Amino acid sequence: MFVFLCALLLSAEVTADFLDLQDIIDSHLEEAAALEESVEERIRCRDISDIETLCEHKTQCMEVMPDLPDLCRSFKREKTGVDEFVEIIDMRRSETHIIEMLSPLGSFADASPPIIIQGPKNLTVTPGSQYQLECKAEGAPTPKLTITRLEEASMNRVKSKGNDINIQMSAAHVIHKNERVQPQDEGWYRCVAANSRGVVFADAFLRVYDLCGDITCTGGRVCVPDNEAATASCVCPECMDISYSPLCGSDCVTHFNYCQLEYKNCLYGTSYTRFLDGSFCPDFTPPEFVETPPREVDVVSGKAFTLTCRAAPAGDRPGPPPIISWYLADYEAPTLDYENPTLYGPDYGQKLGDGETIKLRMTENLDVFCVAHQCKHGQSIPIDIVSDQVTVYVSPGEINVWNGGPSCQVFGDPHIITFDNVVYEFEGHCEYVLAMDCEKPKGKWSVYGSFETCSTHGRGACLSSVTLYYDGDTSLELLRGKIVNHGGKRFSLPDSGLGKITTPNGEEMYIFEKDGWLVIKFNLADDLTSHYELRWDGLMSAQILLGANYPATCGLCGNANNDTSDDFQARWTKDIVSTAKFGDSWRIDRRNTCKKTEELPPWEWQKEFEDRRQEATRVCSKMFDAPQLVKCASGTGYGKKISAKPYRDACISDHMRSDFLPEGDISGLNMACVAVMNYAERCGNEANENHLWREESGCAGEPEELEKFTEFIGEFDCDF
Repeated sequence: MFVFLCALLLSAEVTADFLDLQDIIDSHLEEAAALEESVEERIRCRDISDIETLCEHKTQCMEVMPDLPDLCRSFKREKTGVDEFVEIIDMRRSETHIIEMLSPLGSFADASPPIIIQGPKNLTVTPGSQYQLECKAEGAPTPKLTITRLEEASMNRVKSKGNDINIQMSAAHVIHKNERVQPQDEGWYRCVAANSRGVVFADAFLRVYDLCGDITCTGGRVCVPDNEAATASCVCPECMDISYSPLCGSDCVTHFNYCQLEYKNCLYGTSYTRFLDGSFCPDFTPPEFVETPPREVDVVSGKAFTLTCRAAPAGDRPGPPPIISWYLADYEAPTLDYENPTLYGPDYGQKLGDGETIKLRMTENLDVFCVAHQCKHGQSIPIDIVSDQVTVYVSPGEINVWNGGPSCQVFGDPHIITFDNVVYEFEGHCEYVLAMDCEKPKGKWSVYGSFETCSTHGRGACLSSVTLYYDGDTSLELLRGKIVNHGGKRFSLPDSGLGKITTPNGEEMYIFEKDGWLVIKFNLADDLTSHYELRWDGLMSAQILLGANYPATCGLCGNANNDTSDDFQARWTKDIVSTAKFGDSWRIDRRNTCKKTEELPPWEWQKEFEDRRQEATRVCSKMFDAPQLVKCASGTGYGKKISAKPYRDACISDHMRSDFLPEGDISGLNMACVAVMNYAERCGNEANENHLWREESGCAGEPEELEKFTEFIGEFDCDF
């Protein structure tokens, strides 16, 4: 029987690691039968995939694994202490069966299958570092434990891979170490516990990844990984310096040594420094203000504004420079009492921030104040001085509402939205009639626009200037840099910001700046809704706004008749033609030097710049998601609903194909912002709130960003 065969195998001398199992069965079958009645060893066999099933004493393993002789072609035997293990390899099913044979160890009733009481844990470790997998088990007889890669899991393969791996084994306890882990060590690891009663295992996954690789710690903190939780955090390293070297910090507290001061800074995010060496902090006298904010300020709702407050050490025992903090005055400010300073404490209400200069935004009237915090006597009494309250008066943002008639916009590279809201592109490189009075043989006014190439690739076009001709005798040319030429001479706005020009016929025209636009107001009448405006951004955008009573118009801006089907009428024939032929018919080319747009080869810019589409879509979507612009597009604002689609499309195309604005050189501005600005202006014209579009969209919204943009536009200025 196989039971007796196994007993004989224990005493047999094995000359090779792998033997043919069927040959051994045939050669020892007769001897095994003779020993059946005198068995001194207890035998157990089991399938590693079924730990509940065990063979009874004197029962052949064939009853548990009847196909064992056919499936198994070799076995290997290993002895550890009093336990001897025979591994049967199932070559067909890629499974491993273990037959375990014991020497006499007492009553069979005392034996118990192994139980893993502490299995290995999942770990995440950094390449080049070390890890340790630990496993504990109990059972009778004492289980044998191994830890190895899951694909190599075997009771007889406890071998070192080299100097990097160390395995420490004790009774029912195994530790698997690797001192220099590499990426190829990542994977599942298995702890196997086996004795004569059974086999159990527990798995853990080793991930080789630097948990601190993407974490930047500041303020003296260091990154510490938690290998079991697969997380990392920034912590303050403990101060190990125990030397006594007292010093007075700039927080007016005496510290045990400098290391302890740095540890405190790390814990609380402060930046206190050494103030006095080798002595305890004295009783400092309070600081004094050297600059306080005004008692009242006027601001625009949602717009950024700044307040400044400064203080300095004072008195016969001046302390360190004080820290300025700002608070909302939501309750009565504390009263100072230097004779009994404990009556006031550091709780001043809602804190707005620290720093001598603070930037704030408010939507309602509020009071604020600043506090100069200096130090604490004996680590308990603060020395603070409190400023007078600052009352902030908030007014709503001004909206440049247009109460007249239709408007035309020309912007970007190159986009035109006519008086009748027809959207098209025109790649002209000449001077063209944008709009003019066409009711009379010689109209009273006309607006010309000059286009030029504005990208290094040579295609596309942008406005470089606009010129208003009025009443036959007056011309106002608006150039980049917001330069104004009146009759060929430079015109400068007076200090009041409002310039007035009187025509030879005695009519008045006004020129001024409003919301970043240079505005010319002309064709004035007693009825304020009947005047016209020409607006110029000083770069490449123009708007022509007609009054409520407007004549028939013509030019690139269309005929303003509320009919979208006839905007592209050729100048002389009045035929409806292509946009290129339509635009060419309105060119002003007295010397016949301009190339016709219809003669240009097709520009397949979508294919040429397709690699930039995804980024352009992302940038423009983010900009048009600005809250005030969303309200305008959805009709949930205060005014008329304005579709954002033509402006969003213009934003994407300009961001893809135009490099007029040097990306990255001007903070908060690129070509995409040109389309956003024109949409915001159109929203404002229709009474939608738009005064925060720059801040919300990121287009030169902060004062310092807008200042850089203004400087950029000013670089186009030149002397005549």
